[in-house]
Amino acid sequence: MKVTAQPFVAAAPIVKAGWVSIISDLVKARLTFLVLLTTLVGFYLGSVGPFDPVLMIATLLGTGLMACGAAALNQLSEREFDAKMRRTPTRPLPQGSSNRIPS
Repeated sequence: MKVTAQPFVAAAPIVKAGWVSIISDLVKARLTFLVLLTTLVGFYLGSVGPFDPVLMIATLLGTGLMACGAAALNQLSEREFDAKMRRTPTRPLPQGSSNRIPS
């Protein structure tokens, strides 16, 4: 009698997280930080003339808001697929934890 091994795929544990952690996961804070860092370097290298800190802050704020919004919209559009994939079911939207964010 031949026995074949069945692949075992463990279900991802549902982790209760605070709302700061949920927002951080939703906007992909680490990736957004890298985007802001490269924006800052590009701003510095592309600057001509005197340094303008107001323009730099406005550029970083706009870039950060766009990156956060893009990450959140991406997770919203992919939530059904994320719930089925092995590495992404613990994201806030497939897990349903985004319902716990205070209004």
